[in-house]
Amino acid sequence: MIVMGIDFGTTQSKMAVMDEFGRAKSIRNVEGDEITPTVVAFENGETPIVGIEAYRLALSQPEHTRMDFKLKLGADEVLYTTKSGKKHTATTLSSLVLAKLKCDAESALGESIHAVVLTCPANFQDHQRQALLDAAKLAGLEVRRLVPEPSAAAMAYGLQRSDQTFFVFDLGGGTFDATVARIQGAKLDVLGTSGLPNVGGRNFDQILMERLLHEFEGKAGFAPDRSQDLAFFEDARERTEQAKVTLATREKTTVTLGARGKYASIEVTRDTFLRLTASLVEQAASACNDLLQLVGLSWSRIDKLLFVGGGSRAVGVKEAMEKASGQRVSQDIDPIRAVAFGAAIQGAIEAGGFVLDGRAIPAPKLHLTDVTAYAIGCMVDDVHLGFSNAVIVPRHSRVPSRLTKTFKLKEPQQTHAEIVLLQGNEGDPADQCLRLGQMELSDLPAEPTMPPRIEVTLDFDKNGICSAFGKDTLSGKSTQMRIDYSKGLVGVHRN
Repeated sequence: MIVMGIDFGTTQSKMAVMDEFGRAKSIRNVEGDEITPTVVAFENGETPIVGIEAYRLALSQPEHTRMDFKLKLGADEVLYTTKSGKKHTATTLSSLVLAKLKCDAESALGESIHAVVLTCPANFQDHQRQALLDAAKLAGLEVRRLVPEPSAAAMAYGLQRSDQTFFVFDLGGGTFDATVARIQGAKLDVLGTSGLPNVGGRNFDQILMERLLHEFEGKAGFAPDRSQDLAFFEDARERTEQAKVTLATREKTTVTLGARGKYASIEVTRDTFLRLTASLVEQAASACNDLLQLVGLSWSRIDKLLFVGGGSRAVGVKEAMEKASGQRVSQDIDPIRAVAFGAAIQGAIEAGGFVLDGRAIPAPKLHLTDVTAYAIGCMVDDVHLGFSNAVIVPRHSRVPSRLTKTFKLKEPQQTHAEIVLLQGNEGDPADQCLRLGQMELSDLPAEPTMPPRIEVTLDFDKNGICSAFGKDTLSGKSTQMRIDYSKGLVGVHRN
């Protein structure tokens, strides 16, 4: 069975598959492009259209167009309601994009596609990962493995190399990820990962767009209304993005905006863009330095600095990182295709090789070992008592992993225990941690000596999805659940 790779991006998505020569290659969509905009439009408020046509409809029907919804995966927020009343969340919108990619790949390859390796930001939390898996299922796809985007890029780079430690700087449309990895022979180990969930190429665009809107207001004499001038704001968004791209090769450019019969031409220089976006670049550089410190390395120990993602091509990013690291950005990787190629490599590994168009596609000899992006722990007792987090799975633990810690109860006569799962550092107050869920153990036998007795086990699967198990070792009573932020506790069982 073919297992293809999908780079499901905030702004654009790509597909890839391995060929008989052991190389990853892009799969073109039915429009003949390697890139499919991650955009959904509802023509006349009803019929869903995906990809480049949806992107073009954004100008004429902005109220019926949705983009950047990947960043809202894991929430129950309704992002669009059709005329017939069908409600769409980020999960259903994502499923429409994935369904198109599936159909386009089948057309290009002449084979049915049922299984994929899908990528996501390294800093995606459990609920976001689960929502992406749900979207794939709605699209008729079985996800063999969910791979963090920088880890996929590391696979694309590491396939033909050995004995190197390298740094992946992944600035996509909506998020920033940084990953340190080491390739030794056929073993690729992710040493650590970090990121900024609210820093991406779209943020660079937004800062520049706000400046352009301010200039337009001054010249036109009024401020366009976001609820009424939808077409204006969509046009401004597109022109801002074009200006950002132009400034990569030119010192200045002119942006013309128009609304309600008023037009204004606004000059933007590269220096202005650099000044406006300097804080974003500084945040990314700081996150990279923090990650290196966390894994106990310095830039001098890094053999290659790799750039991935469309946002990494923004003016000033490369120069700032080369200055911060003292290294040149490597040209040994395609920043746009790398994530999809890595997903394709992992797809062939998951399939154990497959046959495509009558040719045998071998499974690459490369083994990826990934890590958790966050520390997960718990407090055991009444959630209202304000206990602190006791970490069970430290940050950068191997995935998959299964770790256990045993706790005492608070009172000698206590017969009930609440196990509250938390994302946060050791000792962080519970109200400063992200609450992941809660399990309960009831009718426990009292034990005046108060021995350690509440055993909590956290089990991370290969996709980074966490299941939790609680057990009273004195009575044998147990409980378990799978963490799911968006739908509450799923599969809670007590014995």
